[in-house]
Amino acid sequence: MLQVYLEEIVLYKLPFVTAAIFFAGLFFRVYKYLSVKLKIFPVFPKASKSGFKKLSDYFGDVFLFKTLFSSDKSLWVLSWLFHVSLLVILLGHIRMFLGIKVGESFANFLGTSLGAIFFLTLLFLLVRRVAKLRVISTAEDYFALILLLSVAVSGMYLRLNDVSLEGYLLSLISGEKIRVGSLALVVHAFLAQLLVAYLPFGKLFHSIGVFHSNYLVRWKNARVGNSVREMR
Repeated sequence: MLQVYLEEIVLYKLPFVTAAIFFAGLFFRVYKYLSVKLKIFPVFPKASKSGFKKLSDYFGDVFLFKTLFSSDKSLWVLSWLFHVSLLVILLGHIRMFLGIKVGESFANFLGTSLGAIFFLTLLFLLVRRVAKLRVISTAEDYFALILLLSVAVSGMYLRLNDVSLEGYLLSLISGEKIRVGSLALVVHAFLAQLLVAYLPFGKLFHSIGVFHSNYLVRWKNARVGNSVREMR
């Protein structure tokens, strides 16, 4: 009886609260970014060689982590594997939610291998933070990593025990409630929703904030460079 109650609350009522918190937080953070009283370096500079070079450097930093690669190659590998595996896992969940069909064996192989990579990179990042960055780490740093690890572990448990997530995700978009019959799925759904609700308010929001803050930094650097040249 308790599990039926938990399924109703966590799987079919809490998602609306989670979505409301996420989008409210998202709009608030974007509003705060746009309220900064500084001119932002243009997204698409003039069609000149220097302009395209600046643009390519910027997107190289954002998507390829070029700065991190030049400073710490081992951390770059961990960070790159973490972000790529997370992106593909998210796309896989969206695929299930929308009911897009792919080969079952391919989906199982990709989901299991990327889930393992996601878990291992998070574990290494946590160990690295405890071993090397403990002095400058905050409670939020540990909270974010442990929450991500909890989502990864519960998700891998579902996959290794053949607990289907797809049926539940399809029921959300169809509006037809189903009995999932798995407490592990309820736990995974709760942890995932906690992560989604936390995203706009914590450091993990850098995935969106980077598009704003990097422009500001580049614009300020450009202004400083121009001032130095004028002084000369």
